[in-house]
Amino acid sequence: MSTAAQSPSSPSSPSSHEAVLSVNAGSSSLKFAVYPCAHAHVSAATLSGQIEGLEPGGTPRLTVHQPDGQRLQQTVTPTPADASPFAAALREVREVVSATHGVQLRAVAHRIVHGGTLYSEAVRIDQAVLA
Repeated sequence: MSTAAQSPSSPSSPSSHEAVLSVNAGSSSLKFAVYPCAHAHVSAATLSGQIEGLEPGGTPRLTVHQPDGQRLQQTVTPTPADASPFAAALREVREVVSATHGVQLRAVAHRIVHGGTLYSEAVRIDQAVLA
């Protein structure tokens, strides 16, 4: 994967940045976005994408929206070490984000939608919520 050459200090470039990876797993896809962070400040997403085709019998396909506006697409090939198509998808996202774009992940966030009958608005998941 290639990206346009940008200065490491460029605020729109994910290279050489620490970042938060946000993921949202659905029934057959995994969406993600990378949010650069520095000094306790999180910036707008600079890299995003999704992997579709994670349903049984599907063909996982990664799409990455790069900071220079280009879109990259590739097939994801599960390895014997992957426990599921979602494990392969997460491995591929981490590789794209960390290895290809030089981002050091500081945290990972996952959006959980179903709050059941107890929660009707966003809450931080802690021990009380899990109980």
